[in-house]
Amino acid sequence: MDSNKEMLRQSLIRVSQGLDMIADSLPQSERAACNEAVSTLNRSVIPQLAADCPLLVAITGCGSTGKSTLFNALVGMNISAADPNAGYTRRMVAAINPRVVADKRKMELLFERFRANSRPRALADQKEMLEAGDPVYVECPSVPEHLVLIDTPDFDTGTREKFSNRDAAKEILDVSDVVLYIAINSLYNNKSATDFVSSVLSEIGTKKVALLYRCMPAFDDDIVRKHMAILLSNLYPDERTATEACIGVWRIDESNDVAAGKSLPEIRPIKGTAPLSEVLADLDPTKTRTEVMRGSIADSLREADAWIRGSEMEAFKYAAYRDALKFLTSQTSRDCLDIEPQRDILRLFIEEWENAQPLLVKNGHWLSRKVRNTVKSVFKQGGKPTNSSEPGFVETFRRTFIEKARKLQTFRESPFVNFRFAKSPDMEPFVVALGALSRAFPGDYSIAPADVMAKGGEYAAKVSRPQSLKCGSNTGRTPRETLEAMRDKAANLVGDTESLRPQIRQVVQFFRSKMTTWQKVKEWSGAALDTIAVVGGITYVVATGDAVNGSTIISLFGLNDLVVIPALASYIAAKISVDEAIVKQQMGKLFTSWAKGKLECIKQILDDGITGLAIVKCDSTAKRLGGSLGSLKAAVAAASQQAATVFRK
Repeated sequence: MDSNKEMLRQSLIRVSQGLDMIADSLPQSERAACNEAVSTLNRSVIPQLAADCPLLVAITGCGSTGKSTLFNALVGMNISAADPNAGYTRRMVAAINPRVVADKRKMELLFERFRANSRPRALADQKEMLEAGDPVYVECPSVPEHLVLIDTPDFDTGTREKFSNRDAAKEILDVSDVVLYIAINSLYNNKSATDFVSSVLSEIGTKKVALLYRCMPAFDDDIVRKHMAILLSNLYPDERTATEACIGVWRIDESNDVAAGKSLPEIRPIKGTAPLSEVLADLDPTKTRTEVMRGSIADSLREADAWIRGSEMEAFKYAAYRDALKFLTSQTSRDCLDIEPQRDILRLFIEEWENAQPLLVKNGHWLSRKVRNTVKSVFKQGGKPTNSSEPGFVETFRRTFIEKARKLQTFRESPFVNFRFAKSPDMEPFVVALGALSRAFPGDYSIAPADVMAKGGEYAAKVSRPQSLKCGSNTGRTPRETLEAMRDKAANLVGDTESLRPQIRQVVQFFRSKMTTWQKVKEWSGAALDTIAVVGGITYVVATGDAVNGSTIISLFGLNDLVVIPALASYIAAKISVDEAIVKQQMGKLFTSWAKGKLECIKQILDDGITGLAIVKCDSTAKRLGGSLGSLKAAVAAASQQAATVFRK
């Protein structure tokens, strides 16, 4: 083999390996087709590059058309069992010249085209032909060294549910170089038969065909030629291809002696055609194989390109679903923390505020303590009381977590998810990929502005779960058990706010450092209720939980400065004469500090229990496809260039 062909062979091997790598990541419906493309490359296309390998000439046709009888006639020996009953021959038999059998290298190149578990072996007993099994061969001196003649099982015998021998026949025909197709008058235009043979002849590359028509002696050559022209037009996609591929038409006249097994059939050429034995003997293996190879390799590379494009979209599918699950998991984590620990943090704030008061204020202002206790009493018993059975923060969080996590669990178990997200640079790659998917698969994917009138911009998206991605629990528990375990773990994490006390103390000290001398005097003297009002406001929030929602604090003191305010931060700012933005910033740090660590913990819990396994599988599949496609594209490009050099006219 010359260096150009060897380079082409190596590139085709890399194409085959690349297709094999992406096959496992494809949907089940496409996986078998991709594996078949790999098999075709390995068994049919790549071995064709071995120029000194004999041509495989396979006889095929429907049941009871006389394939085995024709085989015996061509080899001049009674090798293949012939019988009037359809499906009598159950396995492939090859006639090989003894010199080829003695050449181990040629036999290896020849058998490379068969599957590893079905390589031909020497025929031990003719009765083996009547049983299904691996291919066999016989040594036959009458067969030229450059040919291997093969008798195949018929491809149309069987029941309504299944053809008995079609898979075995196709496996042999796929690797053949030339096909001898024997037809009879009643079946030459049979669509099922011609569709099958057409797939063998022109699905990948274009194989040569010899047509043999078994017909009545009364049919003249013009009728034979007309019928075979119809057959030929059904076997190839266009007239030009059919003309170039057909090496001739022969006739076999019906004979009672042949049917009774008393004589071999006579293969007669129609006018203008040489005898079949001469045509087969004159076949040039290099030229014939080159013509077949050119088309086979071109078709295989086009098919590989199609698999690359399809796999790129498949990688997009996995990446889009991965990103959707990541977004939904993060969003669910944030939703779980929408119920911030306001009461706990504000309780700590009150304690630290009182602890920070001067000793004289603590010990000497009975009136302040009296008023404060009265405020607390009023809020506990007033118009908006706190029910003693009202759940605390942790219990409320537990309920919220179950609600949000169950929704995420439903998303994970559904064949697709619909959700919205805000426009942002981080989401732009997701938007681009989803746009490509929505154009290719409009029923399974979509992305569009959620509300063209909305400010800021928001997208509405639909993402389908990849077909080959299984939906199941990460934990092995039932969905309910999984949620309960996750809830308990999350509740234990978020229930601790005591760790924020040092930071709260710093905020209180910061606020007190901003108090004016006059405010400190008022606090010391108890002459005004400004500072007490702050405590009263905080106490109200603790009792009712209304602060962050912008609820109002209505005056219970009859004082003009206790007015309706939107939030506690504004109230505190007004009472201690600190800029509201500073108060919000300082208070925001508390909630942010609390939420930041908890958010990642809750996200991890959701990952472990619901989405993590799917995200990992999608990510690894998308990366594996991406890496495989890169090397596959390079191999296809190299093979295309090398094929152009090898087959340059």
